[in-house]
Amino acid sequence: MGKWRAGRAVDALHDLTAPAARVLRDGAPVQLSVEAVVVWDVVLLEAGDVVPADARVGCWWTSRH
Repeated sequence: MGKWRAGRAVDALHDLTAPAARVLRDGAPVQLSVEAVVVWDVVLLEAGDVVPADARVGCWWTSRH
């Protein structure tokens, strides 16, 4: 029983720390696992975000007041 609970706890921690990316799909922001990001997805970044290693970085400015 203890090993089963420990395994479930490790799985839950893995889910919390699994790399994720916010991308635009069909014009709407969506959060996906990094494995689901495909060519031509627009990855949305904010300060402190980790950039996927194979991403091409561009710059778009928006005015948010």
